[in-house]
Amino acid sequence: MDIDFALAWNFTDPRDYDRPRQLRFRHENQPLASGAITGQLIAVIAAAARADHGDTLPISRADVSYDDIAAALDGWQHWARRSDNTIDLDLIRQRIHTAGLD
Repeated sequence: MDIDFALAWNFTDPRDYDRPRQLRFRHENQPLASGAITGQLIAVIAAAARADHGDTLPISRADVSYDDIAAALDGWQHWARRSDNTIDLDLIRQRIHTAGLD
């Protein structure tokens, strides 16, 4: 199961600008009683018409807490914004690294 971050925006890598991705937190379907949701932050090409549909980049390591990811990315809509509909994936990676989640 995935939790999407801002479906209306494209997350792009400066080295790979023509491949717009969606940012998602992928986790196993966990019951609420199990505690914190854990999984992995990924960037995936979601456009079904693209030949590279489904191409996935890991942004964090596996089995990290969603709450830790959310804390590391707090305010991303402002500090990682490159244009009206584009977010800098490299800045997202830097924050994840700084938080020790990669």
